[in-house]
Amino acid sequence: MNWLQLEINVGVLNKGQQYQFEFIKAPTCKNIINTKPSCDCTEVNYSGNSLFVKYKTPTEVSPEMIKLGIFAQHITKEIEITYEDNNVETLRFYATILD
Repeated sequence: MNWLQLEINVGVLNKGQQYQFEFIKAPTCKNIINTKPSCDCTEVNYSGNSLFVKYKTPTEVSPEMIKLGIFAQHITKEIEITYEDNNVETLRFYATILD
């Protein structure tokens, strides 16, 4: 096992703001050679036993959803981790963004 958690629910977030949280490596974690977030709104860097994630929420919820009377958007973002043995693992975080 490389991480204490492969998925994190970061809860309810406000639109247009930046948040930071972390994934914590297990003591047996392999050496990381690359990290690749699934979108430009997510930045990652790792230091010590943590992979720090900065996520910028969109400035507004999708207009199509608002027309339907839905004022919260559920998102899933992924971070692809490549290890020195070329194995790849995916970390995920979930959030609900309020309009």
